[in-house]
Amino acid sequence: MTLGSFNQSNPPQSGSRLNAEPKTPTSLGALRDQATAGDPLAALSLGLALAVGGPDWERDPKEAFHYLTIAATADLPEAKYNLGVCYAQGLGTAKDPKKAADLFEAAALTEIPPAQHNLALCYLDGLGRPVDLPLAIYWFKKAVKNNDPEAQWRLAELIAAGRGLPVEPLEVTRLLTLAASQGLIQAQLALGGLYDQGLLVAKDPGLAFYWFLQAANQGSPEAQVNVAFAYHWGLGTPKDRALAFAYFRQAALAGLATAQKALGSCYARGLGVTADPLKAGEWFKKAALNGHPGACFDLAVCYEKGIGLPKDLSEALVWYHRAAHLGDCRAQAILGHLLAQGLVGQPHDPAKAVFWYAKSAKADYPPAQFALGAHYALGLGLDQDLTRAVHWFRKAAIQDLAEAQYALGYCYQNGQGVSPDPSQALEWISKAALAEYPPAQLEMGFCYEEGYGGLDRDPPKAMFWYERAAQNGHPVAQTILAYHLEAGTILRRDPVAAKLWLEKAVDQGLEKARDLLASLK
Repeated sequence: MTLGSFNQSNPPQSGSRLNAEPKTPTSLGALRDQATAGDPLAALSLGLALAVGGPDWERDPKEAFHYLTIAATADLPEAKYNLGVCYAQGLGTAKDPKKAADLFEAAALTEIPPAQHNLALCYLDGLGRPVDLPLAIYWFKKAVKNNDPEAQWRLAELIAAGRGLPVEPLEVTRLLTLAASQGLIQAQLALGGLYDQGLLVAKDPGLAFYWFLQAANQGSPEAQVNVAFAYHWGLGTPKDRALAFAYFRQAALAGLATAQKALGSCYARGLGVTADPLKAGEWFKKAALNGHPGACFDLAVCYEKGIGLPKDLSEALVWYHRAAHLGDCRAQAILGHLLAQGLVGQPHDPAKAVFWYAKSAKADYPPAQFALGAHYALGLGLDQDLTRAVHWFRKAAIQDLAEAQYALGYCYQNGQGVSPDPSQALEWISKAALAEYPPAQLEMGFCYEEGYGGLDRDPPKAMFWYERAAQNGHPVAQTILAYHLEAGTILRRDPVAAKLWLEKAVDQGLEKARDLLASLK
């Protein structure tokens, strides 16, 4: 932890009050002359100027330490505080937590708020002092009374966490508001987060946006991302994709991976900016190199499909692997699929496929849950277990994955891994059919044709579902529809339409359709 920053607060009333950051070399020279002549205030200001640097002079930590030591020896509390910062951070001297804490305590006893705050940190984290939470709280409270914003923020954190103090939401909000109103970025972020998540306070998107905006406009990349998402979705402020893009860009240029990934998405989809696949690829790559799992996945897709980058399947595979190892559930599912099928140079390895499907499924990704269920149902890469298959089919089905809904309905229909239940079977198969899943639509046709599960036999409804499945490309449904169009039994006879449907089924390799088509010629 870094203790404090250089500060010249509450200067003594005796002597002239000098600016801690002289603006010109002449004023710096004048300070040096005054300090050499024995003026401790000049030594303090010169030490600060050399510690932080200026527009016309470079930082010189060693010389800064020298002059701050002179001022501290003259018993200036502000000098003791700033000399403590030198010892705490190792600026111009070796780090010495004990000397830092001693100097902070000397300044804290004379009511220097930053010194009180830093002394509290020493007791909180055991820096030059033994860990002592009550003493840390004591000094934080002293600094809070002296209106130190960092102490207000730190004390609010302790109260919110219930560390040594009871959790008091109103006090947390009061302290954070005091610190945030003084411009402390950490407090503005924390306060925005409370209102954004509804933690300890009522959720308020407008107030969350207000405080994130204050921090964003002070240059906080984390706040800029929050503001960008607020503009993107219209949370607490009117939706404005152009402004969202502008804030994403600021944070991305500051190196924040989340913003770089979001900026890539803006360029990829033309959100707030003209779509530009090349720039999308550039920003996805920057974010991916910074370790963003989602950006690794997006970069892999770009390489796989040649979007903004040269098509390169081997490079795509590298980034899918990296995304999967970083926890991206989509990449994990893709690796599972590649290993299950032995695609793109991957060995056919059902057991390793199950490994990746399981990781993705446990992250609640429906396609992986369905695939894992299918592997349990077929005994691929693991022992067959129909009960576990139903478990994973159900998890994906309740998230509206049509394939899983159909598979779950099939299990209820045939008593696989679960007791037969025609009503449950129809419920799940019909959900998948309404989601335009062709196998489920074909099955609904069979159910109406045969009167399954308590349904009345209804040939016209059966034809309705056969036709929807046929239109969605199911070759069996196309063949059944063609048969009825040729026979003119349920549907009006139409040999031309029958032939067209059979040709579609033949194109998909269905031999039965080929035989039926041959019989019509």
